[in-house]
Amino acid sequence: MLGKLPRYIFLSLFLAGVLLIVYIQFTSGKNIDNLIKGNTELLLQLSFENDLQQIQTDIVNVENNIRGAVITSDNRHIQDISGEINAVSLDLREIKKNIPAAVDTLQVSQLEILINKKMIFFNEVLNAYKNKGKLEAEILINTEGGKELSENIFQLIDAFDNKRQQELSRITASINNNAKSAHTSGLILAALAAIACMSAFWYIVNQTYQQKKLINELNASEKRAKEAARIKENFLANMSHEIRTPLNSILGFSQLFDNTRLDDDQKIFLKSIKSAGENLLNVVNDILDLSKLEAGMLRIEATTFSLRKVLQSVEMLFRPKAKEKNILLLISIDELIPDELIGDEIRLTQVLVNLAGNAIKFTNEGSVMITVNEKERDLKKITLNIKVRDTGIGIPEKKQQQVFERFEQAESETTRKYGGSGLGLSIVKQLVELQGGKVYLQSQPGIGSEFTVEITYTVNEKKKPREDPSFLTVQLNGFKTGNKILIVEDNQMNQTFLKHLLTRWNLQADIAANGNEAIDALLSAKYDLVLMDIQMPGMDGYNATKKIRNELNSQIPIIAMTAHAMNGEKEKCLVEGMNDYISKPLKEDELNFLIKKYISEDHAVLPDTVIDLAYIDEISGNNSSFKKDMINQFLQQVPSDLEQIEKAIEHQNFSAINSIAHGLKTSVSFMGLLPLLENDILFLENIHQQSFDEKELISRFLHIKQILGIAFENAREQNLAYNLQTR
Repeated sequence: MLGKLPRYIFLSLFLAGVLLIVYIQFTSGKNIDNLIKGNTELLLQLSFENDLQQIQTDIVNVENNIRGAVITSDNRHIQDISGEINAVSLDLREIKKNIPAAVDTLQVSQLEILINKKMIFFNEVLNAYKNKGKLEAEILINTEGGKELSENIFQLIDAFDNKRQQELSRITASINNNAKSAHTSGLILAALAAIACMSAFWYIVNQTYQQKKLINELNASEKRAKEAARIKENFLANMSHEIRTPLNSILGFSQLFDNTRLDDDQKIFLKSIKSAGENLLNVVNDILDLSKLEAGMLRIEATTFSLRKVLQSVEMLFRPKAKEKNILLLISIDELIPDELIGDEIRLTQVLVNLAGNAIKFTNEGSVMITVNEKERDLKKITLNIKVRDTGIGIPEKKQQQVFERFEQAESETTRKYGGSGLGLSIVKQLVELQGGKVYLQSQPGIGSEFTVEITYTVNEKKKPREDPSFLTVQLNGFKTGNKILIVEDNQMNQTFLKHLLTRWNLQADIAANGNEAIDALLSAKYDLVLMDIQMPGMDGYNATKKIRNELNSQIPIIAMTAHAMNGEKEKCLVEGMNDYISKPLKEDELNFLIKKYISEDHAVLPDTVIDLAYIDEISGNNSSFKKDMINQFLQQVPSDLEQIEKAIEHQNFSAINSIAHGLKTSVSFMGLLPLLENDILFLENIHQQSFDEKELISRFLHIKQILGIAFENAREQNLAYNLQTR
């Protein structure tokens, strides 16, 4: 790049050149204007000369014609005499109209007087000729008065001509001078333009070279940044895998251990193990959420959702914890706020879960209250004012802004006493701002804290119809002897856990420690399903799946098991040829369902009950009235959702399928059905025109209908039982 001094010199020369060009252009323009003015004056002089010559000629013609008629007594000479006299008058008018600046107007007036007298004289001769005869007319013609008028007129015209010649010489000289000046200015301008073009060309070439050099440097920097981002993503993926893999064993064996007979001390120990594992999993999830936010990988969606259902689900989630700490969990929503809004339900839930979870964690007595009021509204939009207030430890004023920063908590002892990563409020702030909202904090140490979230949503004006279901019901249950599953997993603890779990479900299981061993096992024995870990030494899960599909030509169901929780992991597994996906730590009921989904029907027995009554009891606090309300909402909402999805599938309205499936997720979660239906609903949530597979779409939807058909019957039976109890 150019240094500062050369750059300033170049800029100064450029400005000086511009000023010089402007000056020359101004001078040249002035010369051209003078040239044009001179040409105009010259044309005016020539026109004036022509007019004088014309009037002189016309006067002579009139005089000759009258004289000829009188002398020869031949009236043919004066046949058009009136027109000729009028022509003289017209000539005089033109002279008066085009008088040059240098001509004396007084002389023009004198000329006009003389010509008018001459015209009167012509008329007197004509009248004498017509009325008194030839002799009388000849006397008038030969008088000195007529001759004198003609001489005076011609002398005055000659005077005009002499003066005109002088003026023409002056104008011509001025035109020549201006033309030479304009020509010289043009040459100077052309030279300066050539110099400017060459300078500009040099500058552009130099700048192009420098820009190309800079672009190369930026490309190198971008490559380094992308490489750093890739390394960061790989690090997060590896970290997720390395932490989730042992967590899978810890939480998995805890589940198995929880199904055995335990004494009171063992139950306390087991509860501590599960709590520590879940806390560690929450920390990992917070870090991954934060990394997605910073990488711009989180997208805000706009779907229809029930505000009251979101609050209800948050209440259900935290009521057991609040009950355990003996604090009140209260939720209040203004009745005038519409229930169905359009926005991102998942991000709103995540914000409320973080705030409510923090409030309960830092409150040892008193209450946690979530209130929702309307701040402002127009015809289509409503701004909600959501407050989460607690009576906990509070936050000092000087620390209140810091708590929204990453890895920050109010006091250093807070992490040691209450746990947590210090990322929750940072994630809350970013999620709220990502939705165009704001978050505020008011707090006093020892009194409590109040977090206020303001977010604007669109009001959904379309109401969903409520109708009874008319869908197919099918039963599902456990396994008969005979199913054989290949576990492809390199972690020995996970191998032991999975084999023990599958054996308990009456399934045969073999172990392969990597992709190569999996290929060998599939070549030597027949299996009904493969549980495929993704990250393994030697051949990983992706390459093993490609080989199974392409080289073995096998369509055996493959369920991916991965501790990676990065964005797009599930889609990548499906693209690589796997049938389904389950993330670690594995959930027993979810894994059970996925195996049932792909196992041969010849080996499956179907159950009578799919709703999780224990889960309903847990989230409702064994409140019969509350359970009844939940079941009634489920019975009202589910049939309508399924019918709308079916219509949307028929019309291939993928945006409607995505939106309704998203809302269905909340409804089924209240009945403990999410582990059974999450993958299928997720498929419907993300399907679009480009990835449209009609066979798989219909298959997954029918499976949802099958499960919900049984759930609907279970719910009606349970609702009937509650009605009988309350009579």
